[in-house]
Amino acid sequence: MKQHTLLIDGNSVAYTINILNCKNAKDFSRQYFARIREYAKQFTTLVKCIIFFDDKRGNFREALYPNYQKGRKDARLKYTEMQKEESKKRSEYLKYLKELIDKSPRFNYLHYSCTETDDLLALYVNNIQKEDEIVTILTTDKDLFQLIRNTGSKKVQVLFLIKRKLIKDENIGKQALDKKIWLGDNSDSIPGVCKNVGEKNYEDFRIFVEKMNETHTDPTDKEKAKEISESLNIRYIPSFSNFNQEQLDLNRKLIDLNYVVKLDKNNGNEKTEYLKNNIDKAKISPYSLYNI
Repeated sequence: MKQHTLLIDGNSVAYTINILNCKNAKDFSRQYFARIREYAKQFTTLVKCIIFFDDKRGNFREALYPNYQKGRKDARLKYTEMQKEESKKRSEYLKYLKELIDKSPRFNYLHYSCTETDDLLALYVNNIQKEDEIVTILTTDKDLFQLIRNTGSKKVQVLFLIKRKLIKDENIGKQALDKKIWLGDNSDSIPGVCKNVGEKNYEDFRIFVEKMNETHTDPTDKEKAKEISESLNIRYIPSFSNFNQEQLDLNRKLIDLNYVVKLDKNNGNEKTEYLKNNIDKAKISPYSLYNI
C-alpha cells in the first residue's frame, strides 16, 4: 500500500475558524483539531499528518523586494475595532495552540526561522517525499497549487479549503503560477511585468516574449516582432517598451517555489536537513488526532 501523508498549512486551518465564535483559546484548539480530523477522515489510506507554521519575519522575499506584502501591512493599520479584536484573539489563540502542541509527548509542528510555510512544503515535496508516497496539502493558499504533481511515482494533490475541493490537475498549478508571475500578486503587493497586459492577453504575451528570447530577437526590431507574432497567430502585442524584464526575473524568485529549493541547495540544504531531522518528532497518525 502506498504511503499517504497529509501536510497541513497550520495558519490556513486557523483562518477557517471563526475566532469570534470561540469561547476561549482552549475552545479554539478543540475546533482546530476537529477541523483537521474532519478533513483527514476523507482519506482512508492516510498514514501520517504533519503541521507546518510560518515564521515570516525577515524572510528572503523582503530582502529581495522591500515592498513585499506592504498592502497587507497597510490594511492592518486601517482595521476596524472588530477586526483588531479578531486579529488579537487569533494571535493569542495560535500561540496557545502551539504551546499545547509543544507540550505533547507524541508530536510537534514544523517551522523554521524567517521561513514561510509554502517554502517548507516545497522543500518537503522536492527533497523529502519518498517514492510512491502520496502527499495531500491542506491549505487555503492557491500559491501551493504549483506543487501539484499527477505524473510519476511521487504524487502531490491539494485539498483547497476555501472550496473544500481536492485539486489533482498539475496544469491548474502551472497556469496559476504563470499568471501570478506575469500579472503580479496584489495580495503580496507584487506588480505585473508589463502595462496593458491582463488576464485576457497575458498568455499570448508570455508565449511571444519567450519566442523573442528564444530567437534572440532585438525588442526594438518591430518587423521581426511582427513576424513572430504572426507566426504565433497573435493579433495584438502590447508595446514592448512597457515590458520589464527585471520585474519578470524578480517575480519568478518571489513566486516560483522552485527558487526556494535552489536557494536552500545553495545554502547547504539547511532547511531540508531541519525537515529530515524533525519529521519523525512532528508526524502523528490520523487516529491519534482523536485523542488530543
